[in-house]
Order: sequence, then structure tokens, then C-alpha cells
Amino acid sequence: MTPAAESAIGPRRQRGVTLISLMVGLVVGLLVLSATLQAYMLISEGARDTLRQARLDQELRAALDVMRIDIRRAGHWDPPDLDGQGDPDPLDNPFQRRYGTIDNDLCVDNDDGDCTAPVCTTSYDSGECRAWVQTGSCLTYGYDSDGDGRIGLRACAAGVGESECPRPSGAPFEAANQEPYAWRAWYPPDAATPSQAIEMEMQGFRWRRGGIDMRVGRRNAEDLSFGCNTGSWERITSPDIEITALTFSVTTRVVNDQAGQSPDAPCEPGDRCRWVRSVGIEISGQLAGEAASRRQLVTRVAVRNDRLVRTP
Repeated sequence: MTPAAESAIGPRRQRGVTLISLMVGLVVGLLVLSATLQAYMLISEGARDTLRQARLDQELRAALDVMRIDIRRAGHWDPPDLDGQGDPDPLDNPFQRRYGTIDNDLCVDNDDGDCTAPVCTTSYDSGECRAWVQTGSCLTYGYDSDGDGRIGLRACAAGVGESECPRPSGAPFEAANQEPYAWRAWYPPDAATPSQAIEMEMQGFRWRRGGIDMRVGRRNAEDLSFGCNTGSWERITSPDIEITALTFSVTTRVVNDQAGQSPDAPCEPGDRCRWVRSVGIEISGQLAGEAASRRQLVTRVAVRNDRLVRTP
């Protein structure tokens, strides 16, 4: 091609990206980035919700396990030979008896020794109740954790003198070593080396103000009561977990334990009978302020220590 011909065609143009195509690319990139960020946020929020829900489930199960393990020991008694006459009669188990206004047995909604009224579920042919259930949001009980045969009050701190923490007066706190309660760390008072540490053996769980409380002792040295609204309690659930319901249902079934009698026979006057008991626990909870996260757990605990009673 001659120079004249090339001049007639015109100069060669530069080829590249136009402003419009650049803007289209930027818009497409922003859309892709926005979708990616949105997907990330959804995944992140889902993972956070899953972790919080898992924590709720874990905390509810932990609280249920604490109650289940402790409640099944209710009524345990390991009495030593206190008077040289051999082991005491199981009918005299102080952890399954009431002394005045103090009821140490399994008690639902204990109010100064008055438990919630039982509802009969099964009766003998005579109409006498054979099985019953008691339901409420608080459960009190006791067991012999230190094996001294007495109910530990843990009334006095270690190191305080007897003048600062005197013996409670009146029944059942009598001035002898055979009373059912041990109230101070240097018990028994006439021992050569009175150094036994008294445990707190009057236990309980209750539902209060959106949480679960565990009884840890008496309010002070003057507190001689045992109920759901007395004593010292500590929260065992986290503040960011709201417990919406806690229900205890104590089921009692009567078994005739008298020699020569059928276990299914009604308990006649003078018969020794056995109360076989179990405790149902139903707990509901949610993340604080999030009703949609609510969970419910249910279990039933077989109480290992049956209560023996003599039919009047």
C-alpha cells in the first residue's frame, strides 16, 4: 500500500475499556461483593445463634444434673453406734422426720414444715390412698453427708467461741449428745478432741426471679427454721439465661414391709410400711428476652432411700 492510500484510510485508533463498560464492571463487582457479605453475615449470625442455643441447652442440662444427683441422696442416714446398743432403728431416721416446725423429709413448697397438699392417684379397695403426688416449684430435703448420724446446721463459723455462737435452746436442740442436730464445728462439746467439721445437711432447690437457687445454709446463727423462704440461697444459673418454669413432682407409693404381709396389702395399725418415692423435675428456660429460644427438659429421679413408717 502506498503512502497516499494509507493517508486516505486515516490514522490507527487506540482500543481499550470505555467508561460505560468500566462502570458496568464496578456495579457487577459491588453486587457480587454485597451478596458475599450478606451470605457471610447470615452464616455468622446463624453460627452465633447456634452457639447461644447450645449454651442454653448446656446450662439447662447442667442445672438438671446438679439437682438430679443431689436429690437422689435425700434421706440418706449413716448412724454410728451412739449408745452402745447397736445401729438405731431406721424408723428413727432424723433426715425423714419432722421436729416441730422443721420437716427434714422430702417436702414440696416447704413453708415452716407444711408441705404442699398431696393428691391421691391410686387407692386400695378400702378407699385408703396407696400412692400420691405433690407438686411445686421448691423442694427441701436432707441427707447425712458426714456420716455422724445427726443433721448438720453449720450454724457457726470455724474459730468463733461458744459465747459468740451458743447452743440453740429448746427442743429439738437439747443439751445432750443424742439430739438430732449438730450445730457447731466443735461438736460434740464433751469430746476430748472436738474438731469435727459440721456439714450443712439441710438442702433445697427453688425457682425464684427467673433463676434456680440452691440452699447453702442458714441465714445466721439465730435462724432455726427450714423452708423455701428461709435460710441462705445461691443462684446456680447464669443471669443471661432466664428460667421460665421449674416444677418438682414427688410421687410416693406405699409398700407393706411388715413380715408375713404382702407388699400390696394395705398397712394395718402397727405394720411397718415403706414409702417408695421418685421426684420428677421439669425445667424450662430461654435466652434472656428471647422467647423463641425456649427449651424444656424433663427427667425423673428415683430416691435411693425409702422412708420407713409405722402405721398408727
